[in-house]
Amino acid sequence: MAAKKVKPPLETKVPPEADAPPEEVHEGHSLITIFFLIAVIVTIVLFIPPALVQLPQPPAQPSQLPPKVEPVKEAPDYESRFIRNSYDVNKQHNFGLFESKLLRMGFYTFYNDVSKQEETVFRADIWVRNVGKAEEDFNSFNGFIRQPPYHYNVTGGTFNGEDVTPGESREGYILFENIPKDLNGDISVSIGTARSYSSIFGIQSQFPFLYELSYPA
Repeated sequence: MAAKKVKPPLETKVPPEADAPPEEVHEGHSLITIFFLIAVIVTIVLFIPPALVQLPQPPAQPSQLPPKVEPVKEAPDYESRFIRNSYDVNKQHNFGLFESKLLRMGFYTFYNDVSKQEETVFRADIWVRNVGKAEEDFNSFNGFIRQPPYHYNVTGGTFNGEDVTPGESREGYILFENIPKDLNGDISVSIGTARSYSSIFGIQSQFPFLYELSYPA
């Protein structure tokens, strides 16, 4: 009896990729991933506006924080304070070459840039107009306040009465020092002097522009 022929087992062919070692497969995947990331980054750079790409910022250090803003203290309005608290006189005195007005009086507080502190003096606001035909001076530094037995002279101010032309008016204030805080009652106030001519005596003199009034307590 003849022996049966046994067929050899079929040979299984493995694709070339299956024969590749695992390291080579992983390396191929890594390259694909890298190329993909590069493509994404290039797309972001080329097509997305920079303003939309906000990179995380490091937290601000104490030295980088903006300084604390302190509220600015408003400087006292000394002028408005004086106008509000002063005594309105509004009297007029016309003589010779000038018309004059004593507008208001009172204690005036201001900041002295030299002493670097507030100071209080007595102030009188005045107005004059040259009604003559030539340039004249109105001498406010000759002014005074008198309440017998006391006499207080002008010590300064903003009024300038030099070379007042015909028809020109000037306004400003004159200051007095050492006037007591409790000043009240009848006082005489001279706001200055101007040149005048006496037809009786035939001489020129400095005539005082004097106001008699009662200063309120």
